[in-house]
Amino acid sequence: MSSAAETPTHQPDRRLRRSDVVLAVALLASLSLALVELGSHWLANPWSRYSLVFIPLVAWVAYNEDCKRRHPRLGALIIVVAMLIQLVSAKAALLAVSRIALACALIGFLLNRGFASKRCAVLSLFIVPIPYSLASNLGGKAVAEWMFEQCGALLGASVSVFKHVVSVDNTSLPVASTYAGLPLVMLCVGLAGYHSLRLQVGLTGALRALGILFLTIPVIQFTAISLAILALSSDSAPVAAIMLDTMTWLVPTFVVVVGTERAVPRRARGLPA
Repeated sequence: MSSAAETPTHQPDRRLRRSDVVLAVALLASLSLALVELGSHWLANPWSRYSLVFIPLVAWVAYNEDCKRRHPRLGALIIVVAMLIQLVSAKAALLAVSRIALACALIGFLLNRGFASKRCAVLSLFIVPIPYSLASNLGGKAVAEWMFEQCGALLGASVSVFKHVVSVDNTSLPVASTYAGLPLVMLCVGLAGYHSLRLQVGLTGALRALGILFLTIPVIQFTAISLAILALSSDSAPVAAIMLDTMTWLVPTFVVVVGTERAVPRRARGLPA
């Protein structure tokens, strides 16, 4: 007779059932217009691509979770809400609103089929970028312009800002309001949530990670703007734009993911992360 210590521990069922595939295909088909619109938005607006990082992060967290179970009624209700939002947005010709339907449908699917816990499912909200109106109105154009001036002074470059256009020597670049502000705040909040879920440190751990990110982001921004100034001084405006549109969200994501995943084995052994 086997002892209690030899009894296998419960492992979550990660197998895909036929009903899972059917529901996923049905949701993808019904939300195809919203998916195309979101893909076009990502292509046209580089600042919004910060939300792309949460697609693999949500999938990875959900795959490694042990404490998850199906919520058929709650998941089905959220899916119905998603379909209603999709219908209203299509009737009103407001495809941007349909992004909310995508987030709700994904949350409902994960809960209905038991692929993720409630907290992980909520993390799916970050896959949908914030509206451009919010990113623009609550962005950091003034902050970005001030950073350009300070970095230019530190580098000894002749940087001038006039009518939201920064010029270095004879090369100019429009200053976007999304180079700082709400998009980076949302990225930090989402990464803190991912960190908390992977290490199972709760709200306190998430707030601690968020505080560290808020202290780190300005350093990354100053570095990106400094590199952009160097690129502008070399008459490489496209390279400068890539630095500002990409580096500010890729670098913190890389640091958080690597640091978190390295801490997971230590946490599992009961050691401080």
